[in-house]
Amino acid sequence: MTSELPKLHLIGVGGSGMFPLALLLRQAGYEVSGSDSNCSKERLDLLLANGIRVQAAAMRDVDGVIVSPAIPDPMPSCVRPDATAYPCKRELGRLPN
Repeated sequence: MTSELPKLHLIGVGGSGMFPLALLLRQAGYEVSGSDSNCSKERLDLLLANGIRVQAAAMRDVDGVIVSPAIPDPMPSCVRPDATAYPCKRELGRLPN
């Protein structure tokens, strides 16, 4: 019996900590998306080449959100369209498997 890994969204995905984390999560089999308003072209190209969707801010159909410590107030980005909150963490901790 296999369990499907959660879909994760990383806010600040182009940063020095979140960028490698996104790549590692993707290599581990997670479906990863990210948002960053200041991602370099080189990092953006590498994320896209690894199947990581990157958008300016919006996210859809994710199971959880990991927020870079560099983001001062992530709460507006952690709210679903129906006004309920995504599970939103500042630390990685233990990921569900």
